[in-house]
Amino acid sequence: MALDGLSWARIAFTSVIAALAYVTHRCYPKSPHSFLFGHLKLFNEMFGMLPSDAHYQVVVTTIAKKYNMPGIFYLDLWPVSWSHLIVIDPDVAMEFTVTRNHHKHEAVQRMADPLIGKATSPARRDHTGSTYTG
Repeated sequence: MALDGLSWARIAFTSVIAALAYVTHRCYPKSPHSFLFGHLKLFNEMFGMLPSDAHYQVVVTTIAKKYNMPGIFYLDLWPVSWSHLIVIDPDVAMEFTVTRNHHKHEAVQRMADPLIGKATSPARRDHTGSTYTG
């Protein structure tokens, strides 16, 4: 049996964590979601409707329009990538990028640093222009 190496305590603990994650995140705005695969199936359907060279942002916009999403919603691409907080409302985007420039996710650094260098990367700067360490 596949569960031979697992203790019942570990199985119960994992089940409780999964239930808490579900209860905590079920009220967030999002399109139809699979517990196991997040929005990967939806992404595949949207990519199938678009030309083969369609950009990721076109898929996100298509999802937002098809499901009449609010100005901010979640997109769960687990296990391929991190969950994304999608912002399509200009006022909310202004709040995140201009009014209160928050720390960027580590993925921004991983993608931007090789392209434009660590010294000029927007992922390493705060609202004052100071460079983050790390």
